[in-house]
Amino acid sequence: MKNITNIILGLLLVVLISATTANIMTVKPAKPRYTQVKYFTDEYDAENVAYYIETKIKRGWILKEVEAANDSQSLSTWIVVMEKY
Repeated sequence: MKNITNIILGLLLVVLISATTANIMTVKPAKPRYTQVKYFTDEYDAENVAYYIETKIKRGWILKEVEAANDSQSLSTWIVVMEKY
């Protein structure tokens, strides 16, 4: 009986500690200071997109998203979204 009481008290202690530290450990993501959207439309634009992304990353920007779409005339459209925190 004494062993079961110790186990129950131990579990209760763990639950109470985890309930009180949940508010302390909450992390909210930072909002970006700047967001930049750039459109590229050209037949040979993949190199330009790669160069643009590389230069922005060197300046401290973070790549959020890249979308590429091809139409029936072999032209490609690129949308690049960069963020800076």
